[in-house]
Amino acid sequence: MNSVALTLALLTVWLLLSGHFEPWLLGLGALSVALCLWLATRMRVVANEARALRLEQGALPIQLVLQERYLAAWSAIDLAVTHSRLGNVAALDILLASAIQREEAEGRPTADLWSRWGLARLGFGDESTARDYLGRALARGSTDAALVLGLMDLRAGRLESARNGLRPLILSDPPAAWALRGWGVSLLPPAHTEPAVGPPHRNP
Repeated sequence: MNSVALTLALLTVWLLLSGHFEPWLLGLGALSVALCLWLATRMRVVANEARALRLEQGALPIQLVLQERYLAAWSAIDLAVTHSRLGNVAALDILLASAIQREEAEGRPTADLWSRWGLARLGFGDESTARDYLGRALARGSTDAALVLGLMDLRAGRLESARNGLRPLILSDPPAAWALRGWGVSLLPPAHTEPAVGPPHRNP
């Protein structure tokens, strides 16, 4: 599949750059594309690029090494994103719980870690736990958590609660774009299933 994509990309670039459609030039173009594809296959470029896109074989081992080496909040968040994409719920919980405990012991901020944990839980469909973790992130000053909680309230129909959550983000400088959108949606009148009908009109 990747070889086909590479072949099509090379053919397209060759045709766009040359602008010639004489038979002998098209033959030379096809020959050059075939040569490039053969070289890429021999150098394992196609296979290595495809493998690098796989999270388990590409990103995950690198992020595990970075986390073991640095034990930092940024490395934990990067690894947590990959665990979320792979659906590794238990590994994600262990990682972020230990990262939060370590950062708090060192006196460093944990708002981003709580926010990432809440977003991951929301992605897993655990809205109750997500709201708890996002609330902890909000209490530690996370604007991302405030925005997500406001949008969650908006989706649930809790308009007043949504406006209360989005208000500080709107008053910030510059205001958050999604907060402005959420605030605008919260001010829309409720949808009517039927149009309002006045008294029947009588012809004289």
